[in-house]
Amino acid sequence: MVERMLWLLMLVLVGAEGATLNQTVRAPSLQPAIERGLIKLSLGLQKASAASTARGENVIFAPLSIAAVNALLLAAATGVTKKELETLFGVDGVPHNQDDLHRLLSDFIFSVETDKQLEQNLMSANGLFPDYHNEISPEYIAFAKNFYQSEVIPLDYRRMPYESTEFINRWVSNRTEGKIPQILDDVVEPLTSLIIANAFYFKGSWEQPFIEKYTKMQNFTINKNEVIKVPMMVGILEVPFYQRKGSHKVIGLPYKGGDLIMYFVLPDKNLTAFVENLTLDSVKELMNHTTRQKVITAIPKMRVEASVELSKALFSLGLRSLFSGWTANLDSLGKGSFVSEVVHKVAVELTEYGTEAAASTSVIIHRDGSMPLFRADRPFFFFISHQKTNAILFWGTVFRPVV
Repeated sequence: MVERMLWLLMLVLVGAEGATLNQTVRAPSLQPAIERGLIKLSLGLQKASAASTARGENVIFAPLSIAAVNALLLAAATGVTKKELETLFGVDGVPHNQDDLHRLLSDFIFSVETDKQLEQNLMSANGLFPDYHNEISPEYIAFAKNFYQSEVIPLDYRRMPYESTEFINRWVSNRTEGKIPQILDDVVEPLTSLIIANAFYFKGSWEQPFIEKYTKMQNFTINKNEVIKVPMMVGILEVPFYQRKGSHKVIGLPYKGGDLIMYFVLPDKNLTAFVENLTLDSVKELMNHTTRQKVITAIPKMRVEASVELSKALFSLGLRSLFSGWTANLDSLGKGSFVSEVVHKVAVELTEYGTEAAASTSVIIHRDGSMPLFRADRPFFFFISHQKTNAILFWGTVFRPVV
C-alpha cells in the first residue's frame, strides 16, 4: 500500500540575536558546493513562490530550514530521488562519501551556539513522527538521531488522528516558544505514514539597536495608487552599506556577535523585476560590495508571517520523483512512502530591541545631510546571512509591512 508522508517546516525569527554555526569543516571540496547550492535554493524558491502567489504579496521562507528537512530525506533516499536531492544541494558530481556530506550538512544546519552574554538565541529541532504501524528502517532512525539530532516519536495516526495532530502542534509551539502555536490546521489523515518536522527559532539583538522612542508613523508607498502608515524605526548606524546609483541600495544590520547580518536591499525601481534578475553572483555582490560607514537608517517595525505549501515550488526546482508513490525512492521511511505536502510556516518580527542610545540622535537625523540615507519606505527584500559559511537563514520580499 502506498502511504503518504507530510513534511512540515516551522520557522520563527523575532527581533535580532547573533548566533554562531559550528565551524568544523570536513571534505573541503563539499563546502563551497553546498554554499552555492543553498544560495541557488533561495533564488529558486523566491522565483517559484512568487509565481504561485498573488502579485504584490509578501514572500517569506527560511532556506536553511528547508535544507534541514531535505537533508533528512537525502539520508533516506536512493536512486533517482537521491540524485535529485544531491543536485538541490549542489553536490551532484562532487566526489564525496555520505558520512562527510551529512556531517557537513549537519554543521551547516544544526550546530549552533547560544550565548546568553551576547543575547543570542538560535535553536533548531527536528522531529520524526512515524505511524506506529509503519516499518521505518532502524538504521535510518539511528542515522537521523546521530547526524541531525532528530527526535523520533511514534504516533497512532490510524486510531488517534486528533490526538496525534494536537501532539505535533504542541511540539511546534514548545520549540518556537509559542511564536507558531500550530503547524497543522487540519486533522492528520489516518493513512499518513510519517511526518518530518523542523522547528527553527531565532531571536536576536541588533549590534546597534534602534531607539524605541524615536519610532514614528511614516508613509510606506506600496504602489503609485496605495500609501499606508507604518511605524518606522530610525537611527544613525555604522554598518555595511552600498549604493549603486540608478539601481539599488544595500544595508547590513549585524546582530550581536557579528556572525549574522540581516541585509536589506532597496531597488530604485520595481522590486519584482529586480529580484527576478538576481543570480548566484549578484547575491554575493550585494554583500561583498558593502563597506562600514555611518548611515541614516529607517526600517519598518513589522511582523511578517507566511504559510506556504511548497511542493510545487520544489517540484519546479527538480525534486520530481519525491511527490509520487510510484517514483519516490524513500524505502527507508517505509515501503511506498512519498511526500504529499510541504507545509512551511514562517514568522519574522523586527523591533528596536535594544537600550537607548545618545539623545542627540534625532537632531542629527534631521540636520545632517552629509551621510547616506537608507529609508525602506517602499517594497524591499531582505536576507539573513551567516558570514563564515554564507548560509542564508531567512529570505523575504516585503511589499506590505504588517505591524
